[in-house]
Amino acid sequence: TNPGMEPEDWETGQVDQNGNSNPNQLEDNQARRMAYTTNAAVVPRNKFTTQLSGGVRTNRFVKGTNLSRPGDTIVATEFLNNWKALSVGDPGNFLVKSHRPINPFYHVGTGMNEYLAAENTPGFIYGLQEDQETYGVLPLNQVKNRANLIDYSSGLIQVNAIGRHHPGGDKIYGGVANYLYADTHAEPNTIVETMRKRQWGDRYYSLSGANEVLNYAIFPED
Repeated sequence: TNPGMEPEDWETGQVDQNGNSNPNQLEDNQARRMAYTTNAAVVPRNKFTTQLSGGVRTNRFVKGTNLSRPGDTIVATEFLNNWKALSVGDPGNFLVKSHRPINPFYHVGTGMNEYLAAENTPGFIYGLQEDQETYGVLPLNQVKNRANLIDYSSGLIQVNAIGRHHPGGDKIYGGVANYLYADTHAEPNTIVETMRKRQWGDRYYSLSGANEVLNYAIFPED
């Protein structure tokens, strides 16, 4: 978010948290370029109070023993090779949030903002409510140069910010990324396939309250 003093650590159109677009002394203790991200259901954001989360729910740390299927639960993967996808804000004033993990779920009551759902309200599902075929994953040509894929304000499922730059996959949705699982093995896959196999978890483990991930098929059609 705050690249610091070195010009080569900045991208054209990037601003820091104060709106500055030129190198300055405000610098995050972070790698200069982030290639990898984590699963927010397993590795939480620093939102451990309602004041920080802005909602009624908060984050908590997750133990390996909490996971029901560690061999099928993603811990980390690669970012999309489009740095603007990791930004929020207006075009030309890109505020990068590459330190954030990916929220892979959608709440049928509060959408992309996981912190707003009442503590006792279930409703996390894989993908968007209106798209249970591709789980809200956009075609590659719609994300290659798109900004703001990692914030709830986009209205898009955040897995769209995951990489697709390795051989495999298809021409429409792009290639594969490498995924690291909780049992420490790694394997390549497409985003849609990880969603179809429910590999982001059976619960939003790092979130307080009712955090079960439901099968959308149990909901009646409108």
